[in-house]
Amino acid sequence: MVPLYHGFPPYILYSSPQRAVREVNRQLRLVAKWGEAWQVGFSPEKTKAMIYHGPQLPPRPFQDACALEASQHVSDLRRMARSLDFQGILTLYKAQIRHCMEYSALSWISSAATHLQRLDAVQPRALRLLERDRQQQEEQTGVTSLGHRRNVSALVVQHKDQVLEVPHLSVLRLPPRGVRRETRTTTSSDMLVQVPRSHSRQHQRSYTTGTARLWNSFTAATSDTQTMSTQQVKVAAHM
Repeated sequence: MVPLYHGFPPYILYSSPQRAVREVNRQLRLVAKWGEAWQVGFSPEKTKAMIYHGPQLPPRPFQDACALEASQHVSDLRRMARSLDFQGILTLYKAQIRHCMEYSALSWISSAATHLQRLDAVQPRALRLLERDRQQQEEQTGVTSLGHRRNVSALVVQHKDQVLEVPHLSVLRLPPRGVRRETRTTTSSDMLVQVPRSHSRQHQRSYTTGTARLWNSFTAATSDTQTMSTQQVKVAAHM
């Protein structure tokens, strides 16, 4: 019985050990290829063992594991909050907690809404330590929601791919949209990309579909996308 990574059936039964070994090696090569596409590095020298388990112990979703780890860090931050000022709490949250909830976010952006909601609920807990209501937290701290930050990162990656034509991101490049006549509700631009048809909400949240919609809206609202730098795209997307 071989557990496979996200995106494949969770378990496959093999009667021959040799066939199972070949399949495991094939899946590991796919994982390495996935890491190259999403710029995720692996350290084989740090791997000491592979854990196999049965269906009675399903693997924990990655977002749940991140939410659990971040929640534990927030609990640690709460214990020391009395000895820190406003800026100290905010700095510790940004430096030690938030980054673990954004690791390789574009690769699991299409996860179930319940998993994303569980992850997004951690940040309000941390910001409550600042003793301000939610509106004051957003206005005075400048901390945007994790969902908004995921959208900004998707736009930045798309800008690097479509405009700057970064070579290692070519596998994520979206096809251009066909020529259409400009109307009051639709705009015509060389930077627009084709939005895939979706038959499920999960596919609508995927990188290909979700980023295509975001990119088309961003280019329609920004006239000089082709001349903007990466930092300018980040600033414009955050606004």
